[in-house]
Amino acid sequence: MKKIILLTLCAIHIFLSIGLFFIRRQYAFIPTSTSVWLPSLLLAIFLFILFLFKPVKSPKVLMVMYPLCMLLIGTIVYYDLPEFTYVEAVQKIEQEIGETVRLEIGDELKGHHRAYFIYTEQGQYIFDMNTGEYAKRLVQ
Repeated sequence: MKKIILLTLCAIHIFLSIGLFFIRRQYAFIPTSTSVWLPSLLLAIFLFILFLFKPVKSPKVLMVMYPLCMLLIGTIVYYDLPEFTYVEAVQKIEQEIGETVRLEIGDELKGHHRAYFIYTEQGQYIFDMNTGEYAKRLVQ
């Protein structure tokens, strides 16, 4: 029974890691805590295989610590997410400024830790992803 519980926890961990991948795609161009999706997925698969084929020595500790760690990581990821996704920022700029956003920019930088760079036909905007404020960027 304990092995089934541990395997179920690993399966949940795998699905949560895949979910982090899709969340990361919504918050494109920025480094967030969702960037750990691949190591998390690999760890979950490794633990699943390990628990499947080997006996677990101290399952009580694992059955308590594993869900607590997943809950803690999930809480950190949730509170680290910005208020606005890149798509929402683009929509806000298009609605309020009335300029069309250019999406095929090439190798230009589109964002950093707490701001998106949005390129329009008439200029560039820096969009704060937590407050929704933006300013036109001066190009020299």
